[in-house]
Amino acid sequence: MVAGNAFCRAGLTAMMLALATGACRTNVRPAALPAESRADEQTPALLSGPYVIDVTATAATVCWQTGDERAGEIRAGTVGGETVCTIMRRQPARFHAERLTGLVAATTYHVEVRDDSEALGELTFGTAPEEADAFTFFAYGDTRTHSDDHAAVAAAIEAEAQRRKQVTFLLHTGDFAASGSDAEETAEQFFRPAAALLARMPLVPVRGNHENGTALYRKYFPPQPSGSRGFEGDDRCIDYGSVRIVVLDKYAPPETLPARLKWLADRLAEAQDRWRIVSFHEPIYSSGKHRSATRFRAAVEPVLVAGKVHAVLAGHDHNYERTRPIKGITHFTAGGGGAPLREESSRGLGEWSVMFASRHHFLAIAVTAERMLVQAHGRVGRTDRFEVFDSVEIPRACAWPDPEPPAPDLTFLRIVEPSARGLRNV
Repeated sequence: MVAGNAFCRAGLTAMMLALATGACRTNVRPAALPAESRADEQTPALLSGPYVIDVTATAATVCWQTGDERAGEIRAGTVGGETVCTIMRRQPARFHAERLTGLVAATTYHVEVRDDSEALGELTFGTAPEEADAFTFFAYGDTRTHSDDHAAVAAAIEAEAQRRKQVTFLLHTGDFAASGSDAEETAEQFFRPAAALLARMPLVPVRGNHENGTALYRKYFPPQPSGSRGFEGDDRCIDYGSVRIVVLDKYAPPETLPARLKWLADRLAEAQDRWRIVSFHEPIYSSGKHRSATRFRAAVEPVLVAGKVHAVLAGHDHNYERTRPIKGITHFTAGGGGAPLREESSRGLGEWSVMFASRHHFLAIAVTAERMLVQAHGRVGRTDRFEVFDSVEIPRACAWPDPEPPAPDLTFLRIVEPSARGLRNV
């Protein structure tokens, strides 16, 4: 880093301290982030990102991937100029993930990622509010295969977020790219179509079966930092205002499931004053091609009911489906993000199914103190126009059964489902 750079004129001593600690220094006013062009257009450019995961009220992880191994640097400042944070890693790498700490809740930050000589990309994101009862976030999934369809869905989400003035966060229910995709194919199917969206909103990732058995998922989405209530692995726990989202990795080693269900139960129990949403890739109630993951349901559903979950968000089947409340919980399949669409199973709709649609779509989930309004926005034919085609209100107090359900059935751990082996379940 050059001491005379305009971004660093707030003081070399303060910046050196920030570099040593990896944390942000407050009350240091940066100049505007410089817009620099690449000196050599032939040098491999930014391949994926930048994007933000694991955002909290005081921290966030910024990730990006370059076409070749490069040193990594982050320059971050609030839009109003109240803070500055710089992190530099001189060890060259293709995949970069840097944790920004010491941030301020409900504050917008502008971030530029660089190598040791040039700017690579930038984004703007907001930290989570510590208290917020009224906001909207978004969810979709199964973006693989058809990048043009994914681009249409991503653009529709961005347009709806701007219309509502809701730059919050985005949950992806899994299957970012097709099975066996390398980094370039993953960029083509997921990161490029969603680039504008990821430059505005942090991402909550869920592992899909097409990410199972590959090393790329962990490189794109490193495990949550220790101390942030994440289980060791690819489960996640995200608090954003009045909402808690718990992500459960369906494809973790089966022998870990009992401990992870205990972790899930604990995360739900400590969030009884929040909206509680759980997400995993395979729906446990589905009328789509894959049908319900019944063995997984036997294990996880008792924990969901005991934890008084309001909604479950899944993907896997390339359609939209909403159930009636089952033991108090409404289940959504949001698998229309770009993968080839599919009709209902030959066995027809489940008796609990309220709405089923084979169309590209996303969910806008608006919460207030007393209700959660989930609206499904679907693509109109082959146009880029999206409209609300399903809407449901979920009350703060649902009809969860009482007394508590029995312990979860874990007998399915002795049976390996096709999906657990990775690529067969497409």
